[in-house]
Amino acid sequence: MHKLNTTTVAMCLLVLLFSVTELFAQTCTLSVTGLNRYRYVSGPVATECGNNLHSAPFGNWGVTSTVGKKQDGHQFDGWCHDSWVCDNWGNCTTACQDGWYEWNSCTSVPRFAAPNCTLYNAASCTRQYTTQDIDNHGTVYLNIPTSCPMDTNGDQICDTGGCSAFTSYTQPNHFMSLYELDPFGTDSLVQTVYFPAMTVPLTCNPWGCGIAGSQWVNPWRYQSPVEPAKVYVQAAIAVGWGSFSDPNRVCRSYAAVDPRYNCY
Repeated sequence: MHKLNTTTVAMCLLVLLFSVTELFAQTCTLSVTGLNRYRYVSGPVATECGNNLHSAPFGNWGVTSTVGKKQDGHQFDGWCHDSWVCDNWGNCTTACQDGWYEWNSCTSVPRFAAPNCTLYNAASCTRQYTTQDIDNHGTVYLNIPTSCPMDTNGDQICDTGGCSAFTSYTQPNHFMSLYELDPFGTDSLVQTVYFPAMTVPLTCNPWGCGIAGSQWVNPWRYQSPVEPAKVYVQAAIAVGWGSFSDPNRVCRSYAAVDPRYNCY
């Protein structure tokens, strides 16, 4: 029976330690943001249909998505903002005074139906189109395991590993669930919109990645309900930054036994 050389055992353990720690210790963190533009509402929508014109039919819309949860903010800006509006019964008031850009969220009842040039702002006063530009509907931070930065050509500068391992990021099935928000009640789902895969080409070095974005894409299906399509919106994703992290200083410890890692 052969005896194992202690040096061989030590080297095997060191290789095992390297492989295990490289798998779990260090990451490249990506900041991924969802963006939307060209927001268009054709209805029918029936989520803000109360009798009080000071609230009905307008409301701010929030977004729960692949990259975040709904909030009362500028996630899905509409068009009504400190606007003089009149319903079809002749009642008039200044609406949308909460600071947001709101939507007519009750297009399905006669009182608020089209055509009405104070309740709709597009398509000869029968549809709604946003007056604002690109909105951010959420940001998520992804910690992706990666290898340690390493010098492969002996110039003591890390040229591989870390964030440089990533040349692109793909989100395969982005969705946006649109809600009419009610600060004093239950938020009401308008519709969920799904988009095809979006890919962001990345320019990264071992220590991080620069800002980059995907192409804009159109919706490819809807849910709750499946039809009709109540909204149209284009979506894209952006990587705001990438950053290498080695919280346990595993990569630095490698330099004691392998000069290729001594490139920090």
